[in-house]
Amino acid sequence: MKKLFTIKEVADVVQISKRTLHYYHDIELVIPNHIESNGYRLYDSANIRKLQSIIFLKELGLSLAQIELYFEADVQTKNNMLKASYNNVKQQRDKFTHILQFLDEHFENTPQQALEEENIGAFNMDQQYMKEAQLKYGNTKYYQSFDQQREGMNKREREQNNQQTKAQFDAFFDEVNNLVLENKSIEDIARVIPKLETILTQQVPNCDKQFLIYVAETYNNDERFQRNLNKNRVENFHEYLVAAIKYYVKQQG
Repeated sequence: MKKLFTIKEVADVVQISKRTLHYYHDIELVIPNHIESNGYRLYDSANIRKLQSIIFLKELGLSLAQIELYFEADVQTKNNMLKASYNNVKQQRDKFTHILQFLDEHFENTPQQALEEENIGAFNMDQQYMKEAQLKYGNTKYYQSFDQQREGMNKREREQNNQQTKAQFDAFFDEVNNLVLENKSIEDIARVIPKLETILTQQVPNCDKQFLIYVAETYNNDERFQRNLNKNRVENFHEYLVAAIKYYVKQQG
């Protein structure tokens, strides 16, 4: 039975380049079992097992420096490193699940259309809004109230809260859209704005009339919000909504 393997054979087995094997040797991460007088490197089964472990750990997101520490660490430290990587992999899995759902929806609902830039941009819109909101409003009392409430939730609770709030927003916007279709006046539409205020308060506990004005201005000035609001609703739906919010705030004094 063959006990030692050439660098080419090992590269073929573990699916990495010979250059990478040279580098791992140089940094003493994987030292060949035997080096012949002509400099040829020969590897044994233990070397191959270690290389397979390295590939696995890299898939978990560990850097080479972390992998070196991993091999030298005790069991508890190793498990702690794996747990941290496990959480990162779960986040990646959730991200790719989201991508697949996004693509499934596109193929099912619009198979004859190309995936336009604005649709791709909308994919990560929630995360983009969060980061942008922090940059723009991080010092305001409203963002601090929002952030403080989120700190009291774990990741699963945040996701559930986001889904629930999105459903409430969609239901509210559809209700306003129906009022517009019924040719209701802005005054009539303004009567349901307290529902929007309630939804916003779940996210921003100190929501007040000034915050409603901020929301209206965002709906009116941000094309991304406009696209979301107007999708599958009456033309320029956002304009009716903005007018109703401003009318409501004005009536409240």
